[in-house]
Amino acid sequence: MNLLLNIIVSILIVIYFVLFLKNLRKNSDVLKELAKKRNGTINKDSNLVFQYKNINVLVSISPADPIQILLIVNSQFNIHGRIVIYKKDILNAFDFKFLYRDLRDIQLGNSEFNKKFWIGANDENYVYRLLTPEIQNKLIETRDRHLRFTRYSLKVDIQNNRYIFDVRGRGKSFREIRDYDDIIDTAINILDRIKEF
Repeated sequence: MNLLLNIIVSILIVIYFVLFLKNLRKNSDVLKELAKKRNGTINKDSNLVFQYKNINVLVSISPADPIQILLIVNSQFNIHGRIVIYKKDILNAFDFKFLYRDLRDIQLGNSEFNKKFWIGANDENYVYRLLTPEIQNKLIETRDRHLRFTRYSLKVDIQNNRYIFDVRGRGKSFREIRDYDDIIDTAINILDRIKEF
């Protein structure tokens, strides 16, 4: 019985590593395609780095499922305080309500957006100016297309010197380069709004 259990566990470990290596290879191909498309490079840590309007943008894509697409911009922004946007679901409730309890809960005039996202911020007026109807719709579209299931998340964290756009989604939702581009383009749309202030 013990031998059979060891064999089953060994087979499962091998299957996991085979799938991980397959995703790692796909991840590398995706990064190369995105680098070519965005005139960027792949750094030593296997992250995509590209320039967008004189700002360095770093994109990291994890090969595991759920896939994580993490876009980080370190730059000086004219932001007073902090803004955090979270996809609403039962798993993110703890993070949002306890980790960001120093931020005020903000509701926008868009009931569909309010049903799907939490917003915490120090400056309510900044949130209203930043999250235009177009940005709200883009975030809703991203959520509905790639992140319908509870364990998948979308988090936007904006501070004075850092902007993070973090998506964790199902591998099957990211079959084509276009799917990754959608996420990056949504993050860039928000970056454009941030830079306007």
